[in-house]
Amino acid sequence: MITTKKTKSTMKIKPVGKEAFPIKTKTDYPQCHFLLTAYGKRGSGKTTSVTSLINEGVKDKVFDEVFIVTPTYHSNADMFLQFGEAFNPETNVIEPTRDTADNIEGFVNSLADYYDDYLDKMEIYNELKKKKDNLDVEEYDDFIEMGLMDDAGHIMKPEYKYHNKPPRVVALIDDCVGTDVFIGNGAKKMTSLALKHRHISPMRHGGVLGVSLCLLSQTIATQQGSIPRAVRENSTAVIVVGLTKDSNKQKQMYEELGDGLEKDDFMLLWEFATMESPHDFLYLDYNPKKGLSPYRKNFDTYISLKDLKAKKKEEEPVTITNKEKLENK
Repeated sequence: MITTKKTKSTMKIKPVGKEAFPIKTKTDYPQCHFLLTAYGKRGSGKTTSVTSLINEGVKDKVFDEVFIVTPTYHSNADMFLQFGEAFNPETNVIEPTRDTADNIEGFVNSLADYYDDYLDKMEIYNELKKKKDNLDVEEYDDFIEMGLMDDAGHIMKPEYKYHNKPPRVVALIDDCVGTDVFIGNGAKKMTSLALKHRHISPMRHGGVLGVSLCLLSQTIATQQGSIPRAVRENSTAVIVVGLTKDSNKQKQMYEELGDGLEKDDFMLLWEFATMESPHDFLYLDYNPKKGLSPYRKNFDTYISLKDLKAKKKEEEPVTITNKEKLENK
């Protein structure tokens, strides 16, 4: 028996501040902001799967802007254009460089400034409505320049693109293995961004915008130029498309993604999720919502590991031990 003794003072840990995932999403949608990594060989459908997830978020107003980093934009343009108004190919897509992480953060910072400017104008707008009848003629030009009044002196509400809420961004980094994004200083910058992604872009009126990140790769690790290990290990969600028969790759996948699972359990989940189609995937949610399984086959099927293990046990052949053989003689 282990002896324990309570402290005299109250030393319970009490969370302070905002929730880790404050953005409200539907029951089956990942908690945001997320850091998602996806792995699958060429042609497996990982880009299709991830863009489908993002598009669901766009349709549900979880995301207002989608930012794309890829050297193969024109080959996959249709996948990105499905995001509609949330994706402008003139401003929301860049080639991978060592400054990619800076570019993403700069894009989000510009939206934080835009939201702050809108709130500033709303404060002026509300004051303007109160004192409209007492304005000096000289003040009209200032309000017209700010877009709060037309030439006839009518007060106008500030224009804003994102439905009276802070804009939310998801960035997709695709086909960038071996590029400067994941090599040298570029890799350091991307690692830094990934580790602080929920906390970037503070706003003058309070809070931060943050950003969700999706990083896609054909392999979990290479000699050089793969998704940095610190990023992989801090993923809040992972997609593994298809099942490799290479035992060394299986071992590597388990060691990096197992997250406390026994290897047999990890393989059982992986095999079950991918046994019907090479485009099926195992989805691991490291921050599942309360009461939901962290394991899924694709996005639409929750997996009960307990039931899966029980089913496997039922299917295992009965073996007779040497002791049983002796007893039966």
